[in-house]
Amino acid sequence: MPIWHWSTPAAELSCSPAPASVLPSLREGKPRLMAFSESYHCDVCGKDKSDTSSDWWLMWTEDFDPPGPSDIQPSMRLTRWNTLQAHAPETRHLCGATCVQTLLNRWMSGTKTATR
Repeated sequence: MPIWHWSTPAAELSCSPAPASVLPSLREGKPRLMAFSESYHCDVCGKDKSDTSSDWWLMWTEDFDPPGPSDIQPSMRLTRWNTLQAHAPETRHLCGATCVQTLLNRWMSGTKTATR
């Protein structure tokens, strides 16, 4: 049976057919069940996020419009892991404080890999 697989820069969403235990129901004309799984990896070091990982962070850039006659400037946002925010294409997935600091240093120095 085929396996469908979609991927984004740091997250992978895969959709695979139901296990063999469900196959008899397919022969009876019942709908096929699908299983979804998501996997994420750190955008700095490449470490895979497990279900038990607790110290993961998300970073992304936003435009900041300071009060007064100033130009809009970029700002970096940081928050603890949130699955909905993790799906946003501009969000970077980070496995801990060291990788957060690394990405922030890259962003502050203007390295292109910091924000992709």
